[in-house]
Amino acid sequence: MIKLNYLENKRMLVINSDHSNTNNSKIIESSSHPVQFKDSLALISPYEWECKGEVYLININEGFELLKLPIPLMDDESIKAITWVDEHNLLLIIGSLWGTVNIGGDLYSYNIKNKEKKLLKTFPPDVQVTNISTEDNNVKLEGIKYTDNEFNHSIVFIDDVRI
Repeated sequence: MIKLNYLENKRMLVINSDHSNTNNSKIIESSSHPVQFKDSLALISPYEWECKGEVYLININEGFELLKLPIPLMDDESIKAITWVDEHNLLLIIGSLWGTVNIGGDLYSYNIKNKEKKLLKTFPPDVQVTNISTEDNNVKLEGIKYTDNEFNHSIVFIDDVRI
C-alpha cells in the first residue's frame, strides 16, 4: 500500500510505500494534484506554465510505477486538467501550450484501454475552461470568459455538460 502527500505550494507529490522491509519514497516534482478512482491515480506532469503537461497513472496497490499515457497532442498543446469518469475513461482539458491568455482549452475524453481520444466540446477563444469535475453523468466545467477584445477582463464561466 502507498501513502500520498501532495504539497500544493510546491506542486510536489510525495509517495511513500510500505511494500518492502525498508520504507521507500518517491517524489514527483511539478505535478498536478492527483485525482483518484478506486485504485488508480492520474496526474499531470509537468504542471507548470508553458511546459507540456502529460498524464501519468499510478496503481496505488502496485507501488511507485508511473505509466505515461500515450495521449496524442499537437506540438503546441498541453493537458491542463483531468478527472475520472469511470475506471477506463478520463476527461481532459487540452489547450494551448503557450501564452497567458490561453489558460484553458477544450473538453476531451480518453479511454485508457483502447487509447482513444475524443473531442467532446470546443469553446470560443474568449472562454477558457480550466477545471473539470464529474457527478453522475454530468460534467461541471469552470473557467473564465473574457469580457473585452484585449482579453484583460473576465468573469467566471460555469457550464454543465451531460455525458
